[in-house]
Amino acid sequence: MNKRAYTNFFIIWTSLFGTLSVLLCVLACAGAFENINQLICSKFIALESPALTVFAKIISFLGRWYIYMPLSILLLAIPKTRVKIGIPVAATLLLSTLLNSALKIIFKIPRPDVMPLSAEIGYGFPSGHVMAAAALSIILLYLLFRYNKNAAANFCYLILFMFFIVFMALSRLY
Repeated sequence: MNKRAYTNFFIIWTSLFGTLSVLLCVLACAGAFENINQLICSKFIALESPALTVFAKIISFLGRWYIYMPLSILLLAIPKTRVKIGIPVAATLLLSTLLNSALKIIFKIPRPDVMPLSAEIGYGFPSGHVMAAAALSIILLYLLFRYNKNAAANFCYLILFMFFIVFMALSRLY
C-alpha cells in the first residue's frame, strides 16, 4: 500500500468513527440509552477477573485529564513542536472537553448503577475518557499522516490508536 492508500484508510476510519458518534448522539436524544447502560455493564460483570480489572484500570487511567494536560503543556513548551503539534493537540483536547461537557448537559444520561472502577460524578454519556482518547488519537494520527513519511509506521500507529480507543470504551463499561 502506498501513502495515499493509508491516507484514504485514515479518512474512511475517521468518517466511520464520526458517523458512529453522530448515530450514538441521535440514539441518546431518542432515549435509547435509558436501560442499555445497565444491560451492557451487567454483561461485563460476568467477565470480571483480577487481571482484566488491572488492565481496565490502567487503560481508564490513561484517559484522565492529568495525563493529557502535561502532554499538551510539554508540546506547547517545546519550540520545535509548539506550532505544528502543540497547538493542534491542545486545541483539539480543549474543544473535545467543551463539547463533552455540553453533550452531557444536553443528554443528561446517568451513569450505570454498577460498581465502577473509579468514583466519577456527573452524567455518564458521552464518556469524557473515550471522547478525549478519540480526540487525541485522531489529531495525533492526522499529524502523523501529515508529517511522517513512513506509511507502514503510520499504519501501525493507526491500528494502535484504534485499539486504544476501543479499549478505553470497554474499560469505561467494565
